[in-house]
Amino acid sequence: MEKKRQDDFKEYVKNSGVHECLTDILVQLYEEPKQPENAIRFIYEQLGKKLESASARPDPGKRSEEPAVQPETEAETTLKAEDIELPTERLQEKITPQ
Repeated sequence: MEKKRQDDFKEYVKNSGVHECLTDILVQLYEEPKQPENAIRFIYEQLGKKLESASARPDPGKRSEEPAVQPETEAETTLKAEDIELPTERLQEKITPQ
């Protein structure tokens, strides 16, 4: 039973992106030209940066409460319709024999 729990946890960590995130941070720590005095602080700061960038991106698995495109007001819709109708009327005048 414990093996199943471990396997489930490993799958969860991998699928949630935790494994990749922590691996990236450890690689950054390894590649630092000068090792920071406080490795825990370095990891904490790098994790904070990743969390900030992740929160700026929409979660593809999460459905947004708000529509991606804001609904237009009636005035905006009317204005757009008028913008289309005006050139259409001018074209109609040009192609209609007088």
